[in-house]
Amino acid sequence: MRRVLTSRPFLLVSAALGFACFIAVLVPLFRSLPRETVQKLSEADLGTLAAGLFFLGVAFLFRAIRLNQLLARDHRLSLLRATAVSAAANVLYNIVPFRLGELAALALYRRATGGSWGRSAGLTVLIKVVDISTALLAGVSGALWLFVAERSAAARATPLLLALAGAAGLALLPFAGLYILQRIARRLGIESRLARLVTELIQGLEIARAEPKAYLASFVAGVFYLGCHLGGAKLVLAALGLPIPIALVAAATVASVTAATAVPSPAGTFGSSEAGFAAALAVTGIPLATGFVLASALHVAIVGTSALVALPILPCLLRKKGVQ
Repeated sequence: MRRVLTSRPFLLVSAALGFACFIAVLVPLFRSLPRETVQKLSEADLGTLAAGLFFLGVAFLFRAIRLNQLLARDHRLSLLRATAVSAAANVLYNIVPFRLGELAALALYRRATGGSWGRSAGLTVLIKVVDISTALLAGVSGALWLFVAERSAAARATPLLLALAGAAGLALLPFAGLYILQRIARRLGIESRLARLVTELIQGLEIARAEPKAYLASFVAGVFYLGCHLGGAKLVLAALGLPIPIALVAAATVASVTAATAVPSPAGTFGSSEAGFAAALAVTGIPLATGFVLASALHVAIVGTSALVALPILPCLLRKKGVQ
């Protein structure tokens, strides 16, 4: 079953069917847009658009640093290879239907690092912890800037403190997971296949405890990635005629990720992600149809840039790295 879900024919066919569903929804919405909105899209500022795409691409350098910080020192990749892996994983997250991109990305990490399934699963968990924690802080900070800037200091501080507590709790999850897994491993012994899988998962998570500075550095790299990514997204939207503050971009981005996670789509994250982004924009008075179409254009720009970042070094990516 695992081989079927990560096989090339399954990924291609399911992605094609999913995108057909997405286009079937997008085309009627595009036709319903006001004429002035369509005209703005056709008169996109190519210079600003190019700058936005550049920042979206450069952001993957920080994701590469984050990836390497979560790997044992003797398993780390070159910056070029880590950038390709990070960009390719982002493509898989976005195009493989019904959140199966998570499994496909896990298979990619396993191939790129030469690790086992269990160890790669531990790496995937750490990556998710870093990404969710930094996104939570960015989204809450953006929402605070937009909606409670005029309120009292206590009103502004309370949700931010809750977000910080949530991010800290997420960052500590791997330590709790290690404790539980080690107890399970001791009960299982060393003979069973399940025991070996648990041991490998422990090895993947161990970096958080064995190298706390590297674990902390991965969060710093995650923050820089978000800053670069959100800046690029803001420029792309501005080029398409929607100059909104970066705080709104941050809040809408977190809303889109939340929607994509909560509502799996046959088109990967396309559709549900746009719905979340458009809903966040609608709070500020931007029509839902306009927000959905612009969010779709931004989503295509992000995934397309990710593919371009990975494409030039695809042969390097496909060469399996042996475990030392």
